[in-house]
Amino acid sequence: MSRRIVIDACVARSSGDENATATRARNCRDVLKAILEICHRVVWSDAIVAEWNAHQSRFARRFRQSMAARRKWSPLVVEPDEELRERILQTTGGEPDRGELEKDLHLLEAAMASDRVIVSLDGTARELLAAAAQQVGEIGQVMWVSPENDVAAVIAWLQRDAPAEAIYMLG
Repeated sequence: MSRRIVIDACVARSSGDENATATRARNCRDVLKAILEICHRVVWSDAIVAEWNAHQSRFARRFRQSMAARRKWSPLVVEPDEELRERILQTTGGEPDRGELEKDLHLLEAAMASDRVIVSLDGTARELLAAAAQQVGEIGQVMWVSPENDVAAVIAWLQRDAPAEAIYMLG
């Protein structure tokens, strides 16, 4: 089963080529390669494309070209859900948290409009959204997966068709 996955630009920025020695660069690259090799698709909203254009590494640019050539990218029109955004932002403890959440809500909206999977390195946003899921239940089923966690487990999960697993869910 093919999943439509949202990939945060921080993963694109951090992905390294085959000679990369940094753990983060290798992990991001390996997850992107797994997504390319497995039948998953990548979801692109206008906001996501803009971030990728500004931040992608050379490897990520090649990944994106390969995904497009294989018709494994899915453009997605996502309108901001102002009511949902406000409910999420009301769960924060103050302005710094609001700012952190506001910059990534487009990822959440894209995930909710597709197969509810986000690949991101942003642990702070994940923590804030997981806390918000206690009050905003509909975001609890979104899976937020980090290449920095056990990358072998993440790749194995992708190979199993990225099933809903509690360890990755926000709620």
